[in-house]
Amino acid sequence: MHWRPKAAAPARTRELPPSAQQSHAGDRWQVTTVAAQLRSRDQIERELCRAAGRDVQGTPLATGQAADALLLLSGGHPVRRVPGLARLLPSSLDSLRMAARLRGEGVLPAEVSLWAVENPLVNQPSRLVHKIEAGAQVVITQPPLLWGRFDQWIQEVHRQGLHKHTRLVIGMPIISSTGNLDFWLRLCNARGQPGAADLLQHFGSKEAEGRVQFWAFCRQWNRRLVEQVCEMPGVAGLHIMPLTKTARQITLEFLQEDVLPTNQ
Repeated sequence: MHWRPKAAAPARTRELPPSAQQSHAGDRWQVTTVAAQLRSRDQIERELCRAAGRDVQGTPLATGQAADALLLLSGGHPVRRVPGLARLLPSSLDSLRMAARLRGEGVLPAEVSLWAVENPLVNQPSRLVHKIEAGAQVVITQPPLLWGRFDQWIQEVHRQGLHKHTRLVIGMPIISSTGNLDFWLRLCNARGQPGAADLLQHFGSKEAEGRVQFWAFCRQWNRRLVEQVCEMPGVAGLHIMPLTKTARQITLEFLQEDVLPTNQ
């Protein structure tokens, strides 16, 4: 059975604006992150309007660059991790619903695109359903570092037809060391997931073989991961996140070798 959006919210099922559908070589889209953190709903609404270049009445602001897209997050404030407290604070879902309502009311520009983040390494596809229903037109995933878990998630996404109702952009760090891998696994709250310890041990053993050998291993491992993602149907794009000098060098080489897809 394929999931279908709820009929009660036409703004969530409309055709995506051009900024969410495609971009052309040389274009630069302004994507502004709005994190709920400890903000109240009124504060989030004001921040959404400000990021989109409007005041709370929908009047264009005289200064500042208006966003083409709003990336809506819950945020990583330590207070949000206090047991039970997060339920009392607005979440990314709440922010999506606010932004969709404000856009429907004409306060936010009709062409502004609403983006969200999802974590296939720890969450079920049901969370993606909620974000699509809340208005997410583009969803950036956390990295597919644990391939079995990610593959299981995206296969279920395809089975339910969720990829037809949003654009899935896969987050791709270029892993450059065992420590870098550990950083990303912890960032994704996936350090304790099945397969994480084995993957770290595998990277550690390869790193112990020497710098030249490990460089070749990292190139091959990252290349294969990119190829696996690009082979998946329904993937709208990649979000490359090379955080280290080595990762940036590998990224440049991949661009030169046409490993990474680019807009034509």
